[in-house]
Amino acid sequence: MLFSIAAVAALPQAVPGTITGSDCTPANGLFKVDSITFDPAVATRGASIAQIVNGTLLADLPEGTTATLVVKLGAIALINQKFNVCDDLRANGKNCPLPAGVQTFNKSSSVPAISPKGTYQGTSQVVTPDGQVVFCVKQTFTLA
Repeated sequence: MLFSIAAVAALPQAVPGTITGSDCTPANGLFKVDSITFDPAVATRGASIAQIVNGTLLADLPEGTTATLVVKLGAIALINQKFNVCDDLRANGKNCPLPAGVQTFNKSSSVPAISPKGTYQGTSQVVTPDGQVVFCVKQTFTLA
């Protein structure tokens, strides 16, 4: 399953640019996250990064589900976007409601070539129209 989710978040890392992701889904979330990976695993300016979240959707994903992406450099929000998940699914051959079961959420986004150095932190959260959190992912990377 494809849709727009990408964010970057901040904790010091051994290898500059290495992207880490953590599950911030509440206990009553509609998606049980099994794994979060990034391809490539290191962020570089001007390159595209795919965030891949694998797991189990516990209920059908309804029409009108949205995702919010907030990316910060320090305390400054550089990105604050909200978009319709089902629109992105349709663009990739899927439909809403998306049936419950094993799913992969995969979305690519680019690191702007003019990104300043520093530690980036972000949160991607998917929410149904009635406010139920589907899942949440926090990401971190540092550009040297």
